[in-house]
Amino acid sequence: AGFLAAYQVAFYVSHRRIEREVFETLLDSLAPSNFFDQPPFNLSLRRAVILGGGVAGYNAAKMLARMGATVYVSEIDPLKIGRLKELSEQEKNPFYLINHQKQDLSPYLNYANAIVSSVYKLGEKTPLLINEDALSRASRDFKKVIIDISIDQGGTIYGSRPTTHAEPVYRDAFGNIRYCVA
Repeated sequence: AGFLAAYQVAFYVSHRRIEREVFETLLDSLAPSNFFDQPPFNLSLRRAVILGGGVAGYNAAKMLARMGATVYVSEIDPLKIGRLKELSEQEKNPFYLINHQKQDLSPYLNYANAIVSSVYKLGEKTPLLINEDALSRASRDFKKVIIDISIDQGGTIYGSRPTTHAEPVYRDAFGNIRYCVA
């Protein structure tokens, strides 16, 4: 899920017109060896915030960093934070860790081009991490690509609603592109 989220972010940030067929053709044309090591997008000068540093969040962060984006991962579990630091240091393009319980996410969200939520709570509904007011403020200057992988558990970002593979994206009330396939 994390790799696909990174490719979705890259596609929607890089292309003004949203054409699902173009994205699917791009994915079909990628050689498996290049999919992970040499992604076909350049996201330098772009910023992404990843909520949740589990497997999907880490993979999204790693791939977006390989595409050149500046990536911030918000995680609160000390064990995951330690592991993410180790993994980031091994990457040519590292990502940065933030703890939303100790740091205000607003500055990161305000200047982000993309937000990927990959929070997972076993057997529970996920908490709302970005409320309406925070999303409204964050969307004023920069419209976002928002991928809410957590949608299966209710989503963590205000306005997330389940979508399907047939109709995967929508624009939210603030003009952001949302991808929330359940």
